Amino acid sequence: KNMNLFHHMTQIITERVQEFPSQGIANTVWSLAKFHFQQKCLLMTVAEDIMPRLDTFQPQHLSIIAWAYATLEFPNRPLLTALCQAATKKMDIFSAQHMANMTWAMATLAHKDEEYLRRLAVQALSQVQNFNPQECSNLAWAFALLAYRDDELLGSLSKRSQEIMMEFIPQNLGNTAWAYNRLGYRDEGLMRRIVQEASMRLSDCQGQETLDIIEAIATGNYIEAVDQACWARLMAWTGQKFELARNFLEKSSELPLTLPGLASFDRALAVQDYRDHLASLEVIGLGYTWTSRLLEHFGVNLPEGRELEAWREAAQQVAGDARHEGDQLKNHEAKEGLRACRTVCVYCCSLQRAATTTPEKPATLVIPPTPLMSGPPTDAYELGLFAATLKHHRGGDGEFQALQACARACAELGCHPLLSEDPAYQAFGEVWLHVTEVPCLSCVGAMAQFRRLFPRISLNVSFTLGRQPATSANVSAT
Repeated sequence: KNMNLFHHMTQIITERVQEFPSQGIANTVWSLAKFHFQQKCLLMTVAEDIMPRLDTFQPQHLSIIAWAYATLEFPNRPLLTALCQAATKKMDIFSAQHMANMTWAMATLAHKDEEYLRRLAVQALSQVQNFNPQECSNLAWAFALLAYRDDELLGSLSKRSQEIMMEFIPQNLGNTAWAYNRLGYRDEGLMRRIVQEASMRLSDCQGQETLDIIEAIATGNYIEAVDQACWARLMAWTGQKFELARNFLEKSSELPLTLPGLASFDRALAVQDYRDHLASLEVIGLGYTWTSRLLEHFGVNLPEGRELEAWREAAQQVAGDARHEGDQLKNHEAKEGLRACRTVCVYCCSLQRAATTTPEKPATLVIPPTPLMSGPPTDAYELGLFAATLKHHRGGDGEFQALQACARACAELGCHPLLSEDPAYQAFGEVWLHVTEVPCLSCVGAMAQFRRLFPRISLNVSFTLGRQPATSANVSAT
């Protein structure tokens, strides 16, 4: 990888992109993606040049371009819309690989084009017997992420997946289980096969695949339908991961209180050690059931019954107001995709200072239900909260932002243990969070840190399995 050569070549290509045929364009962006070289000027120039002539591109070129932009995490919305429109017109000549790669790209970039998905579902049904393991799992995963459900296609994909499941790698198994459970499509035969195959390949698993399977089986009420010996092996493996995560987070929850006594370099090193260790567990999250257990271990309250219903209703009333500054500039497909894919956190708090001898500080502070969307990461080590990097920097996750906001509110009261000159002042009260996804390990760690910093504040957390399509009435594939 010669960066000087790359820069020189991309400069020349940028100047002459209009001379490139579709194959040359596809080869160029494919190469950039393979080297993870996000040359923004070239990518913008390519998008602007090819949009008027996409109708002349072959399915292979359309899918490669979409795949490349997704791999480079470069969501050029007008280009994605144009790619979907061109693909819809040529869908009758799309192969299984073209369909799987293109739809994976759209889901990765949170771009939901309903007409494209409808047309693709019809074409996929006609070619489902040609799908390989990667194509089966990628298509199901993409549909789940975009909250798009087509029962006839899901049934056919399930049948094809079971025929070739011995060829599935662990990631295919985890993605398939996760997707069918998220879409609410009940298929006991498929889940039974997935558990059987996964239990025989635990040594090949990196971690997250098995946890995705565990979550699908447990939350989808499949436990009685799967082989109990296979299930026991998966649970034993997951239990070991749970113990590792719990022990580390319990030990590291003390870290925020030690930061003020460290030099700047030592503080940065301690935080980086924390991030490296959490990443070494090789999992993003533990799934619904195990995450609930972990939060309860750290003293987080998981509301139930009427208390839960009341809080979720209050959160849902404002969740739709969550926005990013640039959202109004995005097109319809982008807004639909982001609505399906983004995680929203709603938080509120009612805080009070224990001591009353500081007139320059407010005695109480109330924040009404406030929605947050996951966004760019923000570090604020002075608050005593730090996030890890699990697939991406988790400092932008909605629940982490909410905890930061509550920690700042405590500082405004003069009650933050790392900022207040008098440690005798403590805040008490309650904080409520509702998340539209299961919190990742980084956010669970931040909740443990918050509990250690503010032991007199009750932390109440509710979360769901994620966004599901409105038409996801449970049906049985059998």
